[in-house]
Amino acid sequence: MLDSNPPISPLVSNGLVSNSQAQVSPSSPHRQQAPKPNNAPVLQTDTVTLSPQSIALCNQGLKSNPPQTLPVQPKLPNEGQKIEGYVEYKKAKMQYQVYADMANIATGRDNNVSPATAYYLSNNDDARAATVNAKAQQQQIASMQTYVETSQNSNKI
Repeated sequence: MLDSNPPISPLVSNGLVSNSQAQVSPSSPHRQQAPKPNNAPVLQTDTVTLSPQSIALCNQGLKSNPPQTLPVQPKLPNEGQKIEGYVEYKKAKMQYQVYADMANIATGRDNNVSPATAYYLSNNDDARAATVNAKAQQQQIASMQTYVETSQNSNKI
């Protein structure tokens, strides 16, 4: 337990620790408030008790793992071969998605398009015109089918 070890009690004032080996969390259970004079700021003092084992572990961790600086330009694994393959895969997948969406639009099976297809249509005038024509034809067919069903129902009456 922490109580059986000799305590190290740094004083904390305004978030600054007087002992460089101790750190204080803002939710310390030992929070004390000084009496507040007229409109003066409240001074809060926290007391933290650390065991010698915890201080030794902290010092040991800093000695065994010194801070390291990272290289300015990160290097890709396998000189980018896996990344290039992944990029080609994603391009092929997006191209397939565009083709599948265009086929669904042309056949009227689905009204939804993926973001890749929306981007393709926004940048390709011919594909956008073909899509608009296909949707117009599908709307005309739906209107004619509704007209036929309505006229057949009215003839029965």
